[in-house]
Amino acid sequence: MAANSVIAGILVARLLGPESFGILIVLNVTVSTAIQLSSMGLPTANTYFTAGNRELLAPAAVNGLLFALIGSSVFTLAIWVGSSYFLPGVPLSVAAIGLFSIPFQLTTLIVSNLFLAQGEIKRSNYIDLLNQSFVVINPVIALVIFGGGLVLLLSMNLVAAAGVSLATSVLLYRYIAAEDLGARWRGDLGLLKKMLVYALKGHVFWAATMVMLRIDVVILNSFRGPVEAAVYGVATQYTLFLMLLPNVVANLMLQRVASSPEKAGEFSSMAARHVALSLFIACLLSIPGAYLLPLAYGPEFIGAPALVWILLPGVFFWGVQLTMVQYFVGTGLPIVIPALWVATLAINILLNLAFIPRFGAEASAAASTVCYFLIFVAIFIYFRKDTGSSLRDILICDADDLRNLRGILRIGKVS
Repeated sequence: MAANSVIAGILVARLLGPESFGILIVLNVTVSTAIQLSSMGLPTANTYFTAGNRELLAPAAVNGLLFALIGSSVFTLAIWVGSSYFLPGVPLSVAAIGLFSIPFQLTTLIVSNLFLAQGEIKRSNYIDLLNQSFVVINPVIALVIFGGGLVLLLSMNLVAAAGVSLATSVLLYRYIAAEDLGARWRGDLGLLKKMLVYALKGHVFWAATMVMLRIDVVILNSFRGPVEAAVYGVATQYTLFLMLLPNVVANLMLQRVASSPEKAGEFSSMAARHVALSLFIACLLSIPGAYLLPLAYGPEFIGAPALVWILLPGVFFWGVQLTMVQYFVGTGLPIVIPALWVATLAINILLNLAFIPRFGAEASAAASTVCYFLIFVAIFIYFRKDTGSSLRDILICDADDLRNLRGILRIGKVS
């Protein structure tokens, strides 16, 4: 995923220039945010409800796909109609091509989460690999081989999203049939009601998380234009690679915590320690690598390294809290957790609106780091109250942890 994103970003920035690259980044951010908002939290609810009951897999899949696809279609049309407001500087036809991939990408996300809920890590990885392969294949074909522009690239991305969603849906259907779960392919209204009660809390939480990770690019584009948004986008993309580790651990933890809630506190603390150590090392190693960004993307991106350095402390705290918060997600998700994220998101938006017009991308990076630290502190306070874990328990590895470090990514292998 990291390699594909870097190669694709360099190709677009070099061949189409920073303005087109900025438009692509803004579109991608908008699509990602819309997917999270329109999903209504059902991908996470699917994992929570089917992790311990495989008989619910087929009705949960039908519920999730139908309900979320309806929501994503509404979001797609609403954003497209209001694209002059949501996507200033992006032509209406270009916005349409990018936005219409939302329902297909959401389908892929739901199927991937259903496989994770069953502990089918390899199948989930295959879906990610298939999906991510087009991130670099499409720019090579559209820009290098055919010499096309942004419209051709976005069109190929739309076709790829549709193809991947169809392939993953067929894969899920065949998996359920092969497992002989006695399932009937129809929705379950009673199950849907239970899922929505949980999902709405999770929806607020995950939507606030996604918006806080993405809204700064949209605000920056509105006030400072696509070129500065592209520079900031490169810096955030570089730091997002560091977030892949806590994201992977979080995805694996949710299934483990939901299926064994009695051991959730101890397991979550152990996972947080491993993530803290690994992420701290990764952040240190990434500091000199930031110097390479202007060389790779072009002289217009000379400001990207400084933005990376501002973001790194926040990335560390964000990764550790993401690990801790899976304890709450897997044990019922108390309402205080999404409330904390909404409050932090409000602070983030206010900081961006107050300082981006004058200070630009540097203000956006600083606001992100401040808010990532704030949410870490808030989540830790409630985590300690619920589990009794200290700051040392979630940040400092002991000798046994170091011996088991490699196993933290192998779900079911860590005692």
